[in-house]
Amino acid sequence: MTSALPRFGLLAGIFIFLTAWPGMPALAASLDDLIASRPAFSGGDLPARTTASCGQVRAMAQGVGDGAGGNEPDFRVDLSVAGILTSVRTDCALWYLTMCNLPDLRIMCVAYQQNEMKAGDFVFIKGGFRRVDKNHVLLDPCLANQVDGTPGGEANK
Repeated sequence: MTSALPRFGLLAGIFIFLTAWPGMPALAASLDDLIASRPAFSGGDLPARTTASCGQVRAMAQGVGDGAGGNEPDFRVDLSVAGILTSVRTDCALWYLTMCNLPDLRIMCVAYQQNEMKAGDFVFIKGGFRRVDKNHVLLDPCLANQVDGTPGGEANK
């Protein structure tokens, strides 16, 4: 006697492939359009073409979400930034690393580890971009690493 499970699995796989495939080119085109003029942005967990400084983020983020649910992409977009941490705080579960001051966009990186970082350290952060309001961005999830050297060092090469 044969089981129907392998046959069902194959049929389900074919159904998913046939129904999901038509949307894939549109998703890729939308991501490509979004990041074309924004080199510090990338698809989720993919490398960016460059790392932005605090002074570059506001212009690059123009038109990507407005903090009120408008212009939000339907897919994960990451932002890569290097700069000096302005604060490091924790709630005993997560770490909240902030970077950049007004008139630049304020950026908060939500991370699982402190990695010995403190305010004043020059760091590289990369994470899922969400515009909170006109002056604040949240990167969640986010990875943060100290950069060897000083501003203008490895992160800006």
